[in-house]
Amino acid sequence: VWYYGMMGNQLSPQIQAAVEQVGGTANGFYFCEGKKGQKGGSGHPNKDEHKENADILANFLKGIL
Repeated sequence: VWYYGMMGNQLSPQIQAAVEQVGGTANGFYFCEGKKGQKGGSGHPNKDEHKENADILANFLKGIL
């Protein structure tokens, strides 16, 4: 699982393309886009935004397991 987006999602299309290029979900490769957080300073997520992203990832993993 490639989890991306907590500090921006500018590369999401390229990452999604790379995941598909190696076979995507049919081969066990996944992309999950996180929620951008900026409240931690210098574009970084704070504690609450980390928790929110952890929940997003956990729910994604539950959906594929």
